[in-house]
Amino acid sequence: SDKNEADGNRFYCGKDVLPTTGTPFTKYCSNTGAWNPDHIDESLLRFVEFSYVFSKEYLIVADLQGVKANGKYYLTDPAILCTDSRRFGCTNLCALGITRHLASVQDKLKMFKTKE
Repeated sequence: SDKNEADGNRFYCGKDVLPTTGTPFTKYCSNTGAWNPDHIDESLLRFVEFSYVFSKEYLIVADLQGVKANGKYYLTDPAILCTDSRRFGCTNLCALGITRHLASVQDKLKMFKTKE
């Protein structure tokens, strides 16, 4: 509020700095289900699928971006697609977005089936 600002109280949102070693900042997938063909990774696909199953088909994590360092992904600023159109802002493509994103994930997972 203006009073907080006048009193010298300031609030900020911040995130830890992403690791600078490893891959450059990469957009792995969009919120529409398009995946970067040069950076498809089974663990990212499984993470997206897990978010859908764990939420009992209520939402799915999308728009994955970040860096991979030391064998780990550090993701930032995802989009959440949710069946409730009032949640998660204008990047929420609702049930149709969930359906398309999940179909894309399941299609991409087929390339890893031979490893099981």
